[in-house]
Formats: sequence, structure tokens, C-alpha cells
Amino acid sequence: ELQVIPSKYHHVMREKILSGTGFNKSADILLSYSDRYDIHEDDVSPFVVSEVFDANDSASYLSLNDASSAALADIVTIVSERSHLFSTTLRENLLLAAPTATTTAMWDALRAVRIDGVVYADYDGLDMPIDRLFNNPEASYNSEDLKRRVILARAILRHTKVYVFDYSQCDISNHEAEEIVKILRRIARYANVIVLMPNDDGISSTDEIATVESYRHVANDSSKNITQLNQLNESQNSQNSHNVEQAQQDSNKNKHISSIASIAYTYEVRTISKFKRAIFAFISMFSTALNLVSAVCIPVAIVSAMFAVAGRPIFGFVMQQCVLVAVACMAVRALTLVTTFAGVDMHHEHWHKAHISMNVGMIFAVVPLMVVLYYFDANLSYVAIVSCVFIMFIVPRYLLIRSKHIANKVRIEQHEVENEVSDIELGIDEVLAFRQGEHCVNRMVTSMHKVSQQRMRLARKSGGMSALVLAISLISISVAALVVSHTIHPVPANIPAWSTVYAVMAMVLLVIMIQQVVDVVLQRIPSVMRVKSSS
Repeated sequence: ELQVIPSKYHHVMREKILSGTGFNKSADILLSYSDRYDIHEDDVSPFVVSEVFDANDSASYLSLNDASSAALADIVTIVSERSHLFSTTLRENLLLAAPTATTTAMWDALRAVRIDGVVYADYDGLDMPIDRLFNNPEASYNSEDLKRRVILARAILRHTKVYVFDYSQCDISNHEAEEIVKILRRIARYANVIVLMPNDDGISSTDEIATVESYRHVANDSSKNITQLNQLNESQNSQNSHNVEQAQQDSNKNKHISSIASIAYTYEVRTISKFKRAIFAFISMFSTALNLVSAVCIPVAIVSAMFAVAGRPIFGFVMQQCVLVAVACMAVRALTLVTTFAGVDMHHEHWHKAHISMNVGMIFAVVPLMVVLYYFDANLSYVAIVSCVFIMFIVPRYLLIRSKHIANKVRIEQHEVENEVSDIELGIDEVLAFRQGEHCVNRMVTSMHKVSQQRMRLARKSGGMSALVLAISLISISVAALVVSHTIHPVPANIPAWSTVYAVMAMVLLVIMIQQVVDVVLQRIPSVMRVKSSS
């Protein structure tokens, strides 16, 4: 017979007796059975009354309160609203409960819960993804009822001696409750089945109504003491029911209040985050431009000071002025390097797209340097423009296109790892009860290995881009040197010619500018190729 726990005892069962993988260790649970062995145990126990034997039978009791979780997993199967289906195929979900189950056994379990037709109608059958099963528009069940029946089929495959089906917190229609109770009655023919139904839906007079008592002494109790204990239990249960209803009302109020507060907090966070993104984008752009300009101006100012001493002041600047400019640029550059080595993040990639702000900063810094370079030597300015366009835009874009499919694979594999971690967190009761911890760990290791392989491919692409950027910079400097060598005709004199001065200044400016642009581009490669985790 089906052992039914009335709704007035649901709170006691959930709070004091049941746990994720079996029974609560703080409760004293006795499993009664009848066989040819004579096992003597004390009958003093708070337990679910489950007298399924005749008076003439010899009933023995096995204490479960000291049993380990692993031992309980072989005896008891718990199904509740916390039961979880993993984001894999239907076959893998069923095999979690019984790794040695055959295909025939799985179809028999699905047939027992009456969803074999839905599974058979899919072209993948047992290998169909579990999400497709729940999103099937042609199914005669809704997704919650279908999920409930798949979990029930998985429980049937375990073939344990005790089943506890806790549906007290589930939203089940009357028709679905009646169908589930019919299935449970068939399971009760070969196992001890304890069921908690919401509002006792689907229960008939043929089912055995069990009671939960806070104390029961079977051996030497008088009927008067038992009556007093039962009255005490009923009063406690009614008080518990009243407390549960009051707690639910309070929780509903708190949920309403917390939902309004969470909406306000979310809006505030979004507003602040937009403001922070704008601030950090400006800081990233300004720091990039400042670093590049200060690094370029240091050698240019020093060389200008040397020409000023030789009687060829650049733009009329004397030696003292050039030295002051060089010292100021050194101070700025030292400050930026100290903040960088101190671990201060000037770009904050998690707040905004750092590679865009760094690009804008480079453009603001390079444009005035190009104008000065054009004043010194127009030919070298053309070489610098072509090299900067390749280094700053064409090569990174080429890398982004070539590595896009790898980044997508990394994102997919990383999403699978996140789903597996989430699955294990949500289905930790199933992992422990089915003893599938090693299987879950192996799956996670395999998925993480795939992610690492794709990230290695992405790193090789990044290394190839760095090599290409450096090659373009060296080619640009070589071409510039060839151009300068054909334009400079040194004449022995105490004062160098202006053509020589301008050519040297242009060469120094071009080399330092390309070097600093390459440094910034190599620095922003991780930001360009950064793979965002999908949520």
C-alpha cells in the first residue's frame, strides 16, 4: 500500500526527518521489514509509522539514524521540488541514477511514467537534449509536469527499498496529482513508498494514512499514554501549521518589499556603472595619450638641446628650454611608470572597452606628432602614416577576424563549464545520492581541458600578431633610414646644415613614435582578444 503523509505533518517531515540524500541524522528512523532473520532492536523511536505487515508476521527494525549518506543512498531515494535535471541528454540524466541500466530498462522506466511516447517521437530518442524535451510544443504535458515525470523515471531506475516522494511544495493540478499517485501505487507493490502530496490531492481511501509522532514507545506503553501523546502531537502540529502560514504571509510581504528595493538598487547600479565607464574610458584615453607624447618628447627634446648648443635651435628653443621640456616629460613618464608598476589599473577593462579608448588616445597623440614630422620631412611622415595605420588598425582587425572563430569556441566551451558547475551546485543532492562525484569531476576536467586547448590556440594567434607588428615596425624604420640616407649630404662644417638637422630630428621622432605605438598596441592585444564569459 501507498504510505501517505497527511498535509498537517508535512512541515515536521521536511524540517525534522528528511534531508537532501535521505533522512536527517538528528531523527531516529527505523526501517521495518520481515524476513527469516531475527534482528532485535529497541522500538523507542520517533519515526514514520509504516506498519505494512500482518500481526502474525515477524517484523524486524533496522535503525537508519546512524547510517552514513553513502549507506542511505543504497536504501532510500528522495524526490522533492529540489530534485534537479542536468543540462545534458535524457540518457545521461537517467544513467546518473543507474550507470549500468540498459536501454530497455530506461524505456521501461519512461513507459512506467507514461512519457515514452513523447521521447519516442523525437528523432534523437534517449539522446535528445533535456532542454528540447521541455520545450517540445507537441508534448501533451507542460514543462513542469514533464520534468517531474522524468525525475520520477530516474528514481524508478534506482530500485531502492524505500522511496520518499515529497511533492508538498509543488504546484500540481488535480489531474496530474491523480496520475502521479497511480504511478506511485504501482511502485508501492515492490517497495516502501512514502508520499507527501499538496493538500492531499490524488489520495483515495485505499491508501494508508501514516502519522508522524514526536515520540513513540511500542513495547510497554499503556493506551492512556499513547492517547496523551497523540493529543500533544496534534496540538503541536496545528501550532506548526499556523506558524507556517504566518511565515508564508510574512515572506510574501518581504518578497514584495525586497523586489521593489532590488529594482531601485539595480537602477542605481546601472546609473553608477555608466558614469564609471565614462570616467574610466576618459582616464584610459588620457593616460595613453600622455604616456605616448611624454615618451616621444624625451629623446626629441634632448636631441633638440644638442642642436641648440651647435647653433641650430629647433623652433627657436634654446638649450635650457629644451632641457626643461625633457625633464618635465621624464617626470610625467616616471609618474605613469610608477603607477603602472604599483598595480594601478589605468584602463579598467571590466568597466569599458579598453582597446577603443586606447585607440582614441593614440590618435590624439599621434596626429600632432605627424604634423611635426611632416614639417621636418614629408617623405618620412608618409612612411610613419602607413606604418601606424597598419600597426594600429589593419593588423589588429586582421587578428580579430582570424581569431573570431577560436574566441567563439572558447566562449562556448567556457559556457559549458559554467553550466556544469551550476548543474553540480543545483544537483548536489543527486550527485551525493547517486555517488556520481567522480563522474562529474571527470566531465569538468574534460571541459576545462577543451577550454585550455582553445585558449592556447588564441595565445598562438596573439603571438603571431605581436610578431607581425614588430616586423612592420622594423620594416618602417628600415625604409625611413633608406629615405634619410638619400636626402642627407653631410658637408664638413662647424655648424650642421638645416637639412641634416631636420633629417635627424625626423628620424628620431619617427623611430620613437613607432616604438611607443607598438608598445601600446601590444598592451591592448589582450583587451582585443578578451573572451567575455556568457551569462
